Amino acid sequence: MGRSAVTGIRPSYPVAALRADQEGWVVLGFDVEEGKVVHGKVLDSSPPELFDQTTLQWVSDNLSYPSGKSAKSCWIEYVWKMD
Repeated sequence: MGRSAVTGIRPSYPVAALRADQEGWVVLGFDVEEGKVVHGKVLDSSPPELFDQTTLQWVSDNLSYPSGKSAKSCWIEYVWKMD
């Protein structure tokens, strides 16, 4: 299927992570059906759970695939850094 892109929209840093001055990462697995992310799940993260939901929602809303395309067993790693 080739590479796809996440839009230039950055996710909002989770409030709990900001308060804890915490950075981390999340690896998500998902499929693509008709150009849309489906069956998303967290494969690994550090620290566990802190960034999971925000990352999953952001990828589901902002990952760009050609319309009508499908793919199985895709993954992405997102690293959260405080600016």
